[in-house]
Amino acid sequence: MAKPQKPSDEITHPRLHKSAEEVASLQAAQKIADKSYAEFLGRVRPGMTELEATAELIYVCSKNGSEGPAFDPIVAGGANGAMCHAVPGARKLQKGDLVVVDFGCVSDGYRSDMTRTFGIGSIGAEEQKIYEIVKTAQQMALDALVNGVSGKALDAVARDYIASFGYGAAFGHGLGHGFGLEIHEPPRAAMSSTDTLTAGMTITVEPGIYVEGLCGVRIEDCCVVTESGHLNLVSSPKELVLI
Repeated sequence: MAKPQKPSDEITHPRLHKSAEEVASLQAAQKIADKSYAEFLGRVRPGMTELEATAELIYVCSKNGSEGPAFDPIVAGGANGAMCHAVPGARKLQKGDLVVVDFGCVSDGYRSDMTRTFGIGSIGAEEQKIYEIVKTAQQMALDALVNGVSGKALDAVARDYIASFGYGAAFGHGLGHGFGLEIHEPPRAAMSSTDTLTAGMTITVEPGIYVEGLCGVRIEDCCVVTESGHLNLVSSPKELVLI
C-alpha cells in the first residue's frame, strides 16, 4: 500500500485496460517480488532496525532483477505497523512483533504491489485474531473480484466482514487501487468509488486492521480482472509466518 498519489485522469484513462504485453510485464515484476520476499524472510532477524530490514529488502529485489523499488517500501514492526503509511525508522524489530512489509518491484517500467505481515517469535492472542480476520476478509474480497463488480461493492465485502468483529473503524483506507506504469492508477475499490471493474483492469486487494499502540495487519495481492474472474499475480503464502 504505497502512499496514495492522484495521477491525471487524462494520462491514466487510456491505460485502464492492460494489454497482454502489459500484463506479462506486471507478472514479471511480481515474480521478482515473490522471490525476493521469500529471500527477505531468511535475512530479517530480531534486533535489526526497520531501516536495516528495508535495506535488505531493496537489495534482494535489485539482486533478483527489479529495475528499482516500485515505491518507497514499508517495513513496520509492532505498534509502528498501526500506521498504514508508516515510514521505516530506527525502531528495532523484536520478539512478539507483527511486521508489515509493503513493497513492489519493477519490470519493463511496470510496477507490482504486495503486502505481507509476519511475526517474530510468538505473538499475542489479539494479534493472531486480527491476522485471521484480515486474511479471511481478503480471501472473501478475492472471491468477489469478478468482471463487472463495482469498486464500492468489492470494498464492502471486506469492510463489512472486518466490521462484524468490531474493527470497522480500524480499517481506515480503501480496499484497493489500479497499478501499472504508476503505482496508483484508476480504478479504485473504496466506499466512495464510482468505478466498475471490467476485464483488463488492474486492482489491488488489501484490507487491513490497524490498532494504535498494538499492531497493524495488512495482506495485499495485485490482480488483473479477467472475463472469467481475475488473475492474482501474487504467489507468496498467506498463512502467518513466524521467524
